[in-house]
Amino acid sequence: AQEAEELRAKEAEEAQKAKETEELRAKEAEEAKKAKEAEEAHQAEELRKAEEAKQAEEEAKRHAQEAEKALAEEKARKKAEVEQAKRAEEARRRAEQMKRAEEERKETEEEAKRAETLRQEELALKKQAEEQAKLEEARKAQEEQPEAPASDGDSDEGISAADAIVI
Repeated sequence: AQEAEELRAKEAEEAQKAKETEELRAKEAEEAKKAKEAEEAHQAEELRKAEEAKQAEEEAKRHAQEAEKALAEEKARKKAEVEQAKRAEEARRRAEQMKRAEEERKETEEEAKRAETLRQEELALKKQAEEQAKLEEARKAQEEQPEAPASDGDSDEGISAADAIVI
């Protein structure tokens, strides 16, 4: 009976572990889903902003054209002319803001490209310096090896091991 009770307790513990594992998997799946939804929402927001910028630019052009037309056709209606000019100016101001934001974005991208170029150049210089250091070590090692004395042809002194074998 005690063994059966221990077996039931062990099975209950394993079932609890399996349940916790399943809950953890479900939680991870939910977090992955939320992350994907957040990314999709971010992309949708970027598209919306781009569309707004495009619409603002078109609106600015349209307002500017309307203002010019109103000035040419309705000189007698000064109040309408002033109001139209105000709307056109506001649209141009918004378009300028959008244009500045786009320029700042481009500058940021260019800075990132320049930073990457500098990083690549630094890596290349580092690699070059390492190769130079290896060449310098090899040169020093070669200089540190004693040179064989010049042979006058009369003695075995200064004959290399390879030459001695030939002799």
